[in-house]
Formats: sequence, C-alpha cells, structure tokens
Amino acid sequence: MELEYKIIYRIDGDIPINPSWIGEQLDLSLQALQEKINKKNLIGDHKLVIKLPDGWALPIKNKAASDQA
Repeated sequence: MELEYKIIYRIDGDIPINPSWIGEQLDLSLQALQEKINKKNLIGDHKLVIKLPDGWALPIKNKAASDQA
C-alpha cells in the first residue's frame, strides 16, 4: 500500500524562503518521524520517502545524488 501526503508552499506578496533550506528541514523532520516508526513493533517495511521539487529548490546534497541516478 502507498499513501501520499502533499505539502504546498505558497508565497504571496514576498519572495520565497530558500526552497532548498525548506526541503532540508522537511527531510530532517521526516528522518525523525522515520526513527519513531522504526521503534514500533510493526510487521513489514514502513518507509517514508520525500520527493523534493526539481531545479533550484533541490538541496545541494540531494541534487548531487539525483544527478548520479
């Protein structure tokens, strides 16, 4: 089974906060949540995956990895 959650960052009347920084913060939060899930007594794999937007919003550390894929 696969469930998809969506986060939308809307900016009105201002310039955006650095999108790669936002992506990094979301990734850190997702890692912390994954650690909590991993501590539960569950059967099977339970994996959280973040898909960041392409282009300038992609954090440098993830951009290098995606360029190799």
